[in-house]
Amino acid sequence: MKKKLLVALIAISSAICGVLVSSACDEKEDAYEARYKTEDCFLSVVEFNNIDNEINYIKRYTADGTAIYFDKDCNINKVIDNQIDEIYKLNALLKNNEFDCADEIYFSDKLINNYKVEDGEVKLTFKTDTSEEEALAWILRATSKSELPYGIYAGLASNLLEKEEYAKFAYSSISAAEYLTELQFPVYEKGNLPDGQRSYAWSFSNYLVSRLIKEGKSEKDILSMGIADLNLYLQNRLNVTLPDYSFYPYSTKYEYKVEQGCFTYYINKEFNDLILPKSRFDTSYNFISNWLKDNSRTAEESNRVFGLSTMYPINVYLDDGIKSNGISGETGTDYIFIYSVGSFSHEYIHHILYKIGKSGNLKEVFTELHADTSKYSNLMWYYLLSGSSDTYPYSDETNERQMYLETIKLYNNISAFEASPENFSYWLFVDCFSSLYTKKDKKWINRAQNNSCMRFIADKYGSDYLWMLNVSSTVSIDEKSFEAIVEEWIDYLNKIIN
Repeated sequence: MKKKLLVALIAISSAICGVLVSSACDEKEDAYEARYKTEDCFLSVVEFNNIDNEINYIKRYTADGTAIYFDKDCNINKVIDNQIDEIYKLNALLKNNEFDCADEIYFSDKLINNYKVEDGEVKLTFKTDTSEEEALAWILRATSKSELPYGIYAGLASNLLEKEEYAKFAYSSISAAEYLTELQFPVYEKGNLPDGQRSYAWSFSNYLVSRLIKEGKSEKDILSMGIADLNLYLQNRLNVTLPDYSFYPYSTKYEYKVEQGCFTYYINKEFNDLILPKSRFDTSYNFISNWLKDNSRTAEESNRVFGLSTMYPINVYLDDGIKSNGISGETGTDYIFIYSVGSFSHEYIHHILYKIGKSGNLKEVFTELHADTSKYSNLMWYYLLSGSSDTYPYSDETNERQMYLETIKLYNNISAFEASPENFSYWLFVDCFSSLYTKKDKKWINRAQNNSCMRFIADKYGSDYLWMLNVSSTVSIDEKSFEAIVEEWIDYLNKIIN
């Protein structure tokens, strides 16, 4: 199914009337005499999927039927000549191998590498530092009617260009390569992974395509493979599988669009987690892929617990958490905003409660009761509740951090294992917090107390009572008033502290 990447190309005034590597646009003009005669044009182009980013193009050249546009910041003869040389080279290679060429290429460092097909015309945007193999891969992806992962086009490109640096590959290394064999395009981007890992991904793709060709498939045969066929081949021949998500380029606002089941993620690479340190999460591919796998697992567990077989489409936005108001995440009718990645499982269960019509008094309790198998949820709680987060805005008014530090002392005194990122029990913490700060007939000061009390009720009397309390706070439990149950809970807490 062809993905639609919304774009508007708006000409501010009629034109009087590409794009690849070598020099950067900030080079100063010298006495270099241009070899290609470009046309002046005046074209204002709105970025694919981001109407707030408008680029002004002032130069145009047509190379073998491909119209190439250069923005006003790249009006340097040598840079333009080199880009046109590359387009001629790639177009010749494409035509010699019976592939289609791009119709339009827009060249600007203010955009990301992206493409769209509109009214049968293939349009791409490239940054100046794009390698020729990366550009060729995107052209192959954009002109192809297949929906294979970017890594297949990367393998085809490096093979067609006969890139020797990617030709040497050890088959035995695949078993330990993990996410570097997932064929998703971020592992091929410059600066997203260490150079050695990025080079490995390119070499793996080169090896995969070379192997398919040696086994008798032509380039066109490879592109005719479906995702299921490719996955079966990878599993049977190389003992790796494709992940259950697919990455696509989107815009400079949300560089990545990721589709995974009912979820469509929009990921801003400038994301800073509200709670976790960068050593635990940033937007490099290894962290994102691990997080997506954790999300998939916990969502499936939650669906199973609540008896769901389907969920409506949900957009998940990974925005800069440090710019939020101290909330780890928030949920709306068809979206989740993530400010700390540990909030995903919690926010998804809110959607489940909406769907089954049980988003009542205890909605925040149920989300925590069923979110504690998430690796990232546990990490988030550890850094927040141990007072270890350097970015979370702890409340000075309530002396929040100090209360958490006092609670951790008690936690470590009674726990078999000292609190750590890898070994932290949210439920033991809320019991410890409640034991320190809960007084009879005094108002509760933190939702940890509500969670501790409700967990106590579920453990002692069964979760059915929680569902009744979710509707009405006046429910009696085994002919005991709610107030009497709270007193039982306080007695339980006293045993912890004593």
